[in-house]
Amino acid sequence: MNRFKKSLMLLLAVGVTLSISACSDNGNTEFESAQSFEFHFYPEEYEEEYSEVSKTLSLDADTEYQLIIQAECQDGTMEISVVYGDESDKCYAVNADTPCSKIITIPQNSADEVKVVTSIEPDTKGAVICDLLYQTK
Repeated sequence: MNRFKKSLMLLLAVGVTLSISACSDNGNTEFESAQSFEFHFYPEEYEEEYSEVSKTLSLDADTEYQLIIQAECQDGTMEISVVYGDESDKCYAVNADTPCSKIITIPQNSADEVKVVTSIEPDTKGAVICDLLYQTK
């Protein structure tokens, strides 16, 4: 179990590093972590009332953000839904064969908050790690 968590954290660190360097605008655009959260799911801990978890993050009006989502399942399935501003839901299905590694850009003045909702099936073993980055330059 610790090996799984270490692997996910390493994956997140590499993803954040690559996304920050890949998304830079010739060195003029930089992002720093504002908030992060993670959910871990285990079949033996499943209860119907906790089959859906969500996290709402507040956004400042004059700041561009990036939401980095890293998710994988060893067993079972999960669905991740991201909602912000007037944008329609962005949904991602995750299972053992299809992990999720997404970067969502949230333009400045487009939303006051972003909501991430994760729904799981009873046999799900996996994790979701999200990092909200804000533009510094």
